[in-house]
Amino acid sequence: TSIYLASSAEVDGVSGQYFSKCRPKTSSPQSQVLVDQQRLWSITEQLLN
Repeated sequence: TSIYLASSAEVDGVSGQYFSKCRPKTSSPQSQVLVDQQRLWSITEQLLN
């Protein structure tokens, strides 16, 4: 999927979507919980700083 997304003209200009097996897919319900997104972002910032 990574190589397909990096090299295929079919997805040229596509951004912000989740892909699985070279096809767009809706991410899991857990990935859409705002408080979890914010916590992940915060932890990532702490680890990178």
